[in-house]
Parts: sequence; C-alpha cells; structure tokens
Amino acid sequence: MRRQLVAASLLVLCVAVLIGYAYRAPPQPAAAPTAAMRTDEAKEAKEATEATAGVLPVVDPPTPQLGATPDRTDELDLDTLTLELNAANPERRAAAIVALADAPREQALSLLQDVFSIGDVQDGHLALGSLRALAIEQGDQDGAIREFLRVAVYHSGDQDLVLGAQYTLDAVLSVLEDAQ
Repeated sequence: MRRQLVAASLLVLCVAVLIGYAYRAPPQPAAAPTAAMRTDEAKEAKEATEATAGVLPVVDPPTPQLGATPDRTDELDLDTLTLELNAANPERRAAAIVALADAPREQALSLLQDVFSIGDVQDGHLALGSLRALAIEQGDQDGAIREFLRVAVYHSGDQDLVLGAQYTLDAVLSVLEDAQ
C-alpha cells in the first residue's frame, strides 16, 4: 500500500511538472529602443537586442549634419550601382548597398526598398543602414522613408529584419525630432 502511495505521488508530481512546463510563458525578446532614448542608450539597447535575439547588426554609417549634401554624389554612377546590387558576389552587393547611402535620395530610395524587400537578410540590414543614413543626411520631408520602415516592421517575414526595421525607425524618428 505504501509503495502504491509513493508511486502515485511521484506520478502526480511528474504530471504537475509537465503541465507547468507546457504552460510556461515564452521568453520575451529584448525591447527595441524607443524614440525618447538618447543615442548612447539606443546603441546599448541595440547591442543588447543583438546579443539576446541573434539579430544581425544594422550598419550604422557616419551621421553628418541633417540636410547636408553628400560629398560623393557626383562620383556615384547609379547605373553601375544598380548592376552591382544584382551581383552574385555578396561583397560587391554590400558595397553597392552602402554606397547608395550617398546617392540622391529620390533615386536611392526605391533601390534600397527593393533590396530590403527581395534581398537576403544581410542585404536587408545593409539597406536599413543606408535608409537611415539617407533620412539623417538628406532629410525625410515627405515621410517616405519613415513610411517604408513602418510597413517593413509589420510586413517583413523575417524577425531579424522586423527588429532591425523597428530600431532604424526609432533612430530616424529620434534624430529628426531632435533636429526640429
């Protein structure tokens, strides 16, 4: 009788552990930085998010003054960059994506949106960095970059790109609000 009581107790304990395991709360990813965070806090939050969620880093190009005209605009050949965006070599693609950050906003915006939408995850993160640089360096008066980033947050099929788009949107909003 005593053995049966011990066996029944162990069985109940095992079932309770299994039920607790099945109904536990899923782990929450690190929160994306908000627009109210300062630049240093945003960088720390970005690093924490990347470390905990395995997010590929968003390329952060240098951020000159808002509205400044890029120095290399004359040197850029958009036809060549467009060809490089379709190159099989990932290093050539990456160089072209980063170079689009210095191109005229009207011409680079649609190319970067295409790279984000149809490229691989790494190219998508590079495109986010270039979109961020475009918005910061050349402004976003018509809101097209911010609108694309909002759409990307809700419609991207990859969680890393969603987090990267949210981080980029928060950074752009923060910089543009500080500039006003």
